[in-house]
Amino acid sequence: MRRYSPYRISALVLAIGWVPLALVSIPQLSEQQFSSFGWKVWLGFGYAVVGPLFLTNILWFTSIDRVGASRASLFANLQPFFAVFFALILLSESLHTMEIAGGLLIFAGIAFERLSRRPLAPQVTGRGDEASEADIREAVGRE
Repeated sequence: MRRYSPYRISALVLAIGWVPLALVSIPQLSEQQFSSFGWKVWLGFGYAVVGPLFLTNILWFTSIDRVGASRASLFANLQPFFAVFFALILLSESLHTMEIAGGLLIFAGIAFERLSRRPLAPQVTGRGDEASEADIREAVGRE
C-alpha cells in the first residue's frame, strides 16, 4: 500500500482473479447463447460487476491504506452483523440460539481488541540526536 494506489492494487487483484475463472468457464461459455439474455440480465450483470466487485475492492484497499491492515480486518468482521441485520429486516428471517451466540462472540472479539489497544507512551530520551517516536512511526508506517 505504500508503493501502489488502491486503484492499481484492485485492478491487479481483479485481473489475476479473472484468469482462473475464465479458464474454468470455457466449457460453459462455448455452449452459452448470449442473445437470449434480456436487458434485465445485462443490467444485473453490470450491477454485480460495478457494485459488489469493483467498488468494494476499491473501498477495501483504500481503507487498508488509510487505517492499516489490522484495523481494516477488524471491521471486515462486521460483515456478518450487517448480513444478519438486512436478512432480518428485508427477508423476515429468524435467528437461532447458536447464531446469536456466534454474533456475540464476534462482537466481543472486536470490542476486546479495540479496548485492549493502548496508545504508546512517548519515551523520554536524554540524547537529542535520537529519533522521536513520531519519526519512527512515520518511517515504519501506520501499523
